[in-house]
Amino acid sequence: ILLLPSAIGNLQSLKKLILSGNPYIKLPPEITRLNKLRSIRLNQNKFIEIPEEVYSLPSLRKVNLSNNKILKISSKISCLVTLESINLSYNNLTEIPPQIGMCTCLN
Repeated sequence: ILLLPSAIGNLQSLKKLILSGNPYIKLPPEITRLNKLRSIRLNQNKFIEIPEEVYSLPSLRKVNLSNNKILKISSKISCLVTLESINLSYNNLTEIPPQIGMCTCLN
């Protein structure tokens, strides 16, 4: 699958989404309607940055974006106030923004 269908936004009770091992470089904006999503696995894709839509998921606790091509983390990371765990291993990060300190639930 090259593009995630926009109908993903209709799964509003979804709590866990696994999209590992795909050629994704972006997410559809409709994914922001998944207000109950607690865990998203986007590892082994082709992202060069954390998708903007991820920052709009209010219940997100676990994010796996390992094995992508991510170069930087946006200061919007501070929007993920319920974030407990984020895996960004095997990317091309050179720095981590200080705003990550706003994620007080992070382990």
